[in-house]
Amino acid sequence: MKHSSQFKISKTIYCLPHVQEKKHCDVFNAMIDLTVRLRITWTSRHRPDEDKLCSLRGSDETRCGTGFIRFVCSSVCDELCPCVQCDGKIRNSFLKFTVQTAQHVVYNTEEARAAMVDLFYDDDSCRWDGIMKTVIGLEVVKSKPDRDFSYMLCVTHDKALSERIQSAWRCWWCQWFSFNTTYKFLF
Repeated sequence: MKHSSQFKISKTIYCLPHVQEKKHCDVFNAMIDLTVRLRITWTSRHRPDEDKLCSLRGSDETRCGTGFIRFVCSSVCDELCPCVQCDGKIRNSFLKFTVQTAQHVVYNTEEARAAMVDLFYDDDSCRWDGIMKTVIGLEVVKSKPDRDFSYMLCVTHDKALSERIQSAWRCWWCQWFSFNTTYKFLF
């Protein structure tokens, strides 16, 4: 799996105690697939003065951050799709998912709509070889300024991408609690 090269899973995962079990490797691989790069091309004018990026308000300077696909809402068939291309006017099949990130990365819905979510990103060569997939954020559905996190809604029409996200999320979700008990020192 090329995507794991950025995270050096083949060299580090087996150094951890008890990771030789396949289910633990599967959880690590799922976490890698669910980790995303964010490229935000707009900084909201509504960021408060005490915000870390207030000096960039109103700027179209691209910033980068990371996120994690925290929830996969559902596969929906024959509904009005909320994505930018469909604009809520076209019935289409799509997958909804929510990316958790820091609020200082994606502050509000204005910034979410200017956020490109890169899945399976290792390095810039991934852009050209077809491994990396990009979707656009739709809106911030929840945020907590005091805890510096926000949840951003995204959708995709890509069936293969939907299946890969769902598979990774199921693996992560089903194994997470037993995995977290074993490796609580990592998280």
